[in-house]
Amino acid sequence: AYFNGEVPFIKIPDMHGNTFVFDSADSLTELGSNSQSNKTLPPKSICVSCIATVGLVIMNAKTAQTNQQINSIIPDKDIYRYFLYLKMLTMKDELLAMASGGTATDNLNTSDFSNIDIVIPPETLLGEFDDRVSSMFEKIFINQTQIRTLAQLRDTLLPRLMSGEVRVK
Repeated sequence: AYFNGEVPFIKIPDMHGNTFVFDSADSLTELGSNSQSNKTLPPKSICVSCIATVGLVIMNAKTAQTNQQINSIIPDKDIYRYFLYLKMLTMKDELLAMASGGTATDNLNTSDFSNIDIVIPPETLLGEFDDRVSSMFEKIFINQTQIRTLAQLRDTLLPRLMSGEVRVK
């Protein structure tokens, strides 16, 4: 009753090669999402993998939840979002160094992740930075949306074209 709904349940495999994650291999129903509502992430939260494949960074495109292998940052102010996203991308080596190697996998625990010090520039400088990069991130978001639409169209039309159900003149 908790799975196969509309709320993306992001796991590490969903993060590879993405800036924004729109959909995930697994999803939660409203009942499943409500059962752990304190883990609900608003759109464009910053998600960082901290177990096994340490240091992958994405933003969720819509309201989502993640599994325990991912720690997330919900910026207090929108002007922090892209600065923190890019900062986390540059910290992969530091995150790996902080992760303790278990018997099989690296693990950066939530407590250590929560205690990472990040120097935040003055808000005026952050505002200028956000003004410059937010349009680029919006373009990435729009491009990823269009790619998804085209892929869905391809996946719908191709089988119909191959079977002869649809013909091109």
